[in-house]
Amino acid sequence: MARGIPGRTAEARERQLIALAVDQAEKMLEEGKAPVPVLVHYLRLGATDYPLKKERLQAQNDLFRAKKESLERQDQLEEITKNAIEAMQRYSGGFSQEEEYQ
Repeated sequence: MARGIPGRTAEARERQLIALAVDQAEKMLEEGKAPVPVLVHYLRLGATDYPLKKERLQAQNDLFRAKKESLERQDQLEEITKNAIEAMQRYSGGFSQEEEYQ
């Protein structure tokens, strides 16, 4: 993707703008004109505990994803169980829960 041509997708455009920002930060650092937030950002990236923090965040994301999937499976199981109970009630001549209250 050429510098002057915007990316075709939002993601491509975002990557392009990030690359430009990193290039600008590099230029400011080389010239000794980088503002404090830029210095702090790159110092944090170089900190010895950065890989551990990044790994912890990834583990938290994985845990949240697993919890979400578990809740979705639980909802599916509840629906299947409800349908099975209603089917057994109809088969045995009983009524579904909705029919009982009408």
